[in-house]
Formats: sequence, structure tokens, C-alpha cells
Amino acid sequence: MISAVVLAADRVELSGSQRLLQPARGKPLLQWVLENAVNSHLDEVICVVRDLAQIRPHIALHHDKLFWLVDYGADRSKSHSLIAGLWAVHPASDGVMFMGGERIIDLPLIDTLIERFHKTNGWIVAADFAGSHERRGPRLFHRELFPDLIKLKGDQQESILLDKYRDNTESVEWNDALSSADPKQQAPTAASKELN
Repeated sequence: MISAVVLAADRVELSGSQRLLQPARGKPLLQWVLENAVNSHLDEVICVVRDLAQIRPHIALHHDKLFWLVDYGADRSKSHSLIAGLWAVHPASDGVMFMGGERIIDLPLIDTLIERFHKTNGWIVAADFAGSHERRGPRLFHRELFPDLIKLKGDQQESILLDKYRDNTESVEWNDALSSADPKQQAPTAASKELN
């Protein structure tokens, strides 16, 4: 079983102009992320928000895999929402994938990371975006690392474990253009089209 924690606990401005709610091809960025997640081989998707009443009306998506978690301590630190989401993961989960809610993540990339996770002994499976030196998700962590993740403090993020467990990290090469292109110019995935 593989879980996902979608980190979407940034502040929502009253105007609704926060990045994760900005429209991309007629839908908020967060909805694209969630649609691709629930249509992938992930077994559960936990979306962590700070105010469900402000977020939920903008997301036209209902799915058995999707769970909403309100993090009332999101103001404390960046790591707080990550840890809150991790505690909500199903006890039988073999791994957790962290992804942000403000960047469209291709469904094929999600499934490729999961496939590599099952085929190797890597404790971390991360995308290696061609032509980019930026450290960003999604990243899949084996349950062996859950204790390390829970110990994150302040503004620490899961990426710090990439250095600590470099020898146990599997990289998946991915075309950066597929995941970092302007979402307003991106074509929706086939799975996303089915939900319309």
C-alpha cells in the first residue's frame, strides 16, 4: 500500500488568488494535482489544508481515495503539515509520497515512482528532472524512514533526508518540461479528461 500526502496548507487569500487555487485550463492547480493522484496507483491521498471551508468549495472532486486533513498548527512551521499528514497515513502503508498542491504532477511520473519503489530496495525514490538542479517533489519514502520524517523540526522539509540516505535513494529520470511547464499551457492527462 502506498499513500500520498498533498501539502496544501498555505494561506488562502480572500480573493482566492493563492497559487494552489489559481486556474489552469479551467481548474485550480490543486484539483489537477488531486485528480492525477487519485487516478494513479496510489492507494490513498491525504490532502492537508489549514482551512477546509476556504479550499473545498473550489475543488470539484470526490473520490474514495481522497481524504481531507485540517492542520490547525500549520502556522507553526513548514514541517508541521508534513508531519500531520504522515500521522494520518494508513498503518499498513509501505511508503508515503509527498507532493505540493501548487504544481501539476504528471500521473505517469507518480506511477513510475511507485513502480521503481516496488522493484528496488531504495528507501527513497525521487524524480531527477532533466536540466533542473531544483530539489522538488514528488518523493516517495519507505516506512523505514517514517521515524526520521516525524523528527523534522521548524522549516525542515523531507528533502534533507536525500543527503542523509543518498546511498539508499533511487532516482527516476524525468523530462523536466513535463512537470515544470506552465500549467496553463499543459495538456490535461487522459485520466483528468475522464473526470470532466
